Parts: sequence; C-alpha cells; structure tokens
Amino acid sequence: MIKPETASTTALEKIAGEIGEFIGQGQAPPFFSDALHELNPDEGMPSYDLTDTFAVWVLDEEALSTKRTSSLSEMARFAERWHHQIRQGGEVAVYARSVGSDGSDLSFQQLAQSELARSIDQAISLVDTYEKELAGDWLVRLLIVPSYQAYAFWLVNQSSEKDSKVLLIEGAEQLSGVSRTEFFTDDRFVELLRRTRPVMGLSSAS
Repeated sequence: MIKPETASTTALEKIAGEIGEFIGQGQAPPFFSDALHELNPDEGMPSYDLTDTFAVWVLDEEALSTKRTSSLSEMARFAERWHHQIRQGGEVAVYARSVGSDGSDLSFQQLAQSELARSIDQAISLVDTYEKELAGDWLVRLLIVPSYQAYAFWLVNQSSEKDSKVLLIEGAEQLSGVSRTEFFTDDRFVELLRRTRPVMGLSSAS
C-alpha cells in the first residue's frame, strides 16, 4: 500500500480552519479567489477542499556535492514543512504550505498559485497506478531539490528506507529530457542529478 507521509487529522483540520479564516478576513491574495472562480465562475466565493498533504523533504546541493553516498535516506533532510493540495470543483487550483516539526501541530504559512499543484495532481495519479507493482507499505514524500528547481515524489519502503523510488514532477530546463513517468531508484536519480549542471545561485528550499 502507498500512502502520503502526512499530518494528523487534527492538524489538518486546524490548517483548513486557518486557511478559511485567512480568506474570510480578506487576506488571501487575488490569485486565490480568481483561480477558484475560474474553475466555477457561477458561484460566489467557491468552496474548496484540502486534499492530499505531503511532508516536504529537501536535498541540498551541499549534500549532493560532498556526501559520498547516493542514498536519499542519508542525504535528504526533513524541512519541517508540509505541502497541501487544494481542490475545487474536481480540479486543483492552488496549494498551501504549513510549518511544523512533526505532523501533530502545524501552522499555516502561505498560499501559492502554480502549475506545480496540477503537476503534483497528475503525479499522484501515476503513483496510484504504480501501486500494484510494489509489495509492502510505502510512504510518499515531496522531495525538493532547490539547485535543480526540482520537485519529485520520494517513495520510501517502510520496511527499509534504503529501498526507495523517485518520480520527477518538475525540474529546471537542464532536466527537461528526464522522464516524468518513470520511477527511478534513488541512487539512479541522485547520479542523474550529479551528472547534470545545477542552476547557479540556488541552494535552499522555498
């Protein structure tokens, strides 16, 4: 079975409430309501659903360039951030981010409009299809590689963190030739990055 590395139900309810309060106070940026209205222009303020949530992990350029391993479990770090997909009318419009050192207590951080939300939604469908090829229980993390402007799903076998797969979701132009439908072993993904020139000046997650 594949499932997201996600937060507790109580924490997610809190985040949904904080987003609702943020919107209700008129603090949401124009793109948020515009994006939701675009999906359903006949409604007043369209409702939305907080759907899939993923723990955010980061693979820094320093780890890529200095560590002598290709294992993500030894290189990536938990960013203490959480990514939340927001869906309205059956489609993903925007996403939210929250912060929290574990999944029991999160604090709303930001809303963002980006094609990333739709790309992640498409990748979720690929992961669902891939599930039948995997035995055992797997966690899905959102992996960010800032120096390549890359976002990927990192599937971790709960029986052994060293057994993992990576699905690239988005990346810089240097990664344009890399498949968005192939599930790489983590060591192959890391070696692919090391053979590719990074984007200069980017070294931390946003």
